[in-house]
Amino acid sequence: MKRDATTLMDPRMSLQQSLLGLRNDWLGCELLSGQEQAADALARRLVACDPYGENGHLKKAFARVGLDIDAARLAQHLAHRIWCEARDALWLQGVARPALDLQVENRHWYQETLGQPTLLVLPMTMALVDSLEVIRQALRGRRCVVYGEGLDTSLAADGIEVAGQGTRAVRRINEVLSEGGVLCTYADFSYASHAAVMATVFGCPRPVSKGFLSLALRPGVRLLPVRLAVDSTRGRCTCEFSESLGFSVDADLGASDRDALHQQAADVVARLLERSIAQAAWQWLLLPTLAFDTHQ
Repeated sequence: MKRDATTLMDPRMSLQQSLLGLRNDWLGCELLSGQEQAADALARRLVACDPYGENGHLKKAFARVGLDIDAARLAQHLAHRIWCEARDALWLQGVARPALDLQVENRHWYQETLGQPTLLVLPMTMALVDSLEVIRQALRGRRCVVYGEGLDTSLAADGIEVAGQGTRAVRRINEVLSEGGVLCTYADFSYASHAAVMATVFGCPRPVSKGFLSLALRPGVRLLPVRLAVDSTRGRCTCEFSESLGFSVDADLGASDRDALHQQAADVVARLLERSIAQAAWQWLLLPTLAFDTHQ
């Protein structure tokens, strides 16, 4: 029997578990890295065969964000996820990825944050390596520190620093922000082991990192929404900034008032994420979490 990446996937697992398994295995990563150009065909097969029984869940998620619920739209979302995984797999294999043309929109909103500590409000819409490359180009000349558990230090590049873990990460982030730099982390993703504040995104409960919110509530810090999206050819990426905002915090607030302020900040971040995601919701990599029982 002819076997390809689809037939190798274990139907007892979720699609995301299978993709992660492929990425973490040498042979699986080789197979995955070859799917960049075949993502559309593979996605259509996934929709037609529904080997993980996830089509119904995806349709529920699509309804929450106002997307058309049909096979073509399902395939479009799945193809984008596969393409992103393939791009990350190419990086893991040390293979050069086809470069993306970059178009930056509303740069003036970014320029207004220069010299001020800035947190990007960035939803997860692209492969990590592509997201960091786009941010590096868009913020060229300004220090930017990226945080995520287990991030490889080789992701560091000109203008992009990897925070590391634990107290080292805290020191690096504080240092960069104190110099008017930028923190880049996925605002729509919170690690299960980290303290979080619950907000609502597209009608579903979603944790927002309490550490992220604490940084956002510091005096002078700006929250800068940014949206990354690729066009239909997957050859051009748009990096679109929106107007930044900050919070005014009374230094004498008590613990209960500070908790309420964290909740207010979480709700603001949730609204910013919704506005960014809604413009191309089918490219949001965490879209399935709106219909699955998950920490996210």
